[in-house]
Amino acid sequence: MTVPPPPVPGVVYLAKALTAQEYFDQGVTKTLAKNYQGAIVAFTEAIKQDPGYAYAYFYRGSDYFYVGNKTAALADFNQTLNLNPNFALAYLRRGSTYYALGNKQAARQDYLRAAKLFQAQDQMDRYQATLQAIQQLDQNAP
Repeated sequence: MTVPPPPVPGVVYLAKALTAQEYFDQGVTKTLAKNYQGAIVAFTEAIKQDPGYAYAYFYRGSDYFYVGNKTAALADFNQTLNLNPNFALAYLRRGSTYYALGNKQAARQDYLRAAKLFQAQDQMDRYQATLQAIQQLDQNAP
């Protein structure tokens, strides 16, 4: 086993920068531990490394939603969908965000889009759950 040399006085050592995937993985781990603020920081770093990382925007948007920052969540879900317009779960989450912001019409539109995508992608459990969410939304409409 080799022992690294001792630090040289006056020399600044830089830590190796993590990749977007490594930051993303940290974010997921923190989300699962319900450390949403820490996850937001990690996903932000992943996005800095790779601005086209749709899943990083999606997860960060979800974490913003969990901490109550619905405006930031909406912005991240919008960016997710700009990057990947067939991301059904992003439509569902954006719909939930619209609902939380009081925009039931936009929520319904996103739920419908999510349902169509889930069906087309053969994700029938999510398709059925989304139809139930639409039905519940319609029952609660004024």
